[in-house]
Amino acid sequence: MDCRRFRGDIFDIKDARPNQLHEYDIIILGSALYAGSIKGLYLLVDNYEKIMMGMVRKMVLKNGADKVNGENKEFLETYGKTVDFTDRDSIK
Repeated sequence: MDCRRFRGDIFDIKDARPNQLHEYDIIILGSALYAGSIKGLYLLVDNYEKIMMGMVRKMVLKNGADKVNGENKEFLETYGKTVDFTDRDSIK
């Protein structure tokens, strides 16, 4: 497939990293089937949450910093950080 038609990038699966993938709106995985499994699918499945959170971040930022509301602001402030929202009082 000629990725220039889509103005995209091509990564060999062994060189692709999850932190690269969240920068894209569309991800196309070209691969082969081996005994009922798709070679390279692990990269997307194992890192699904990271990829999706990166895409959400990109969409929030695309709307402009002046339009970031409370929930989105908190999301951006905590993006990429370890955060614990546990309400200790609720588990007594």
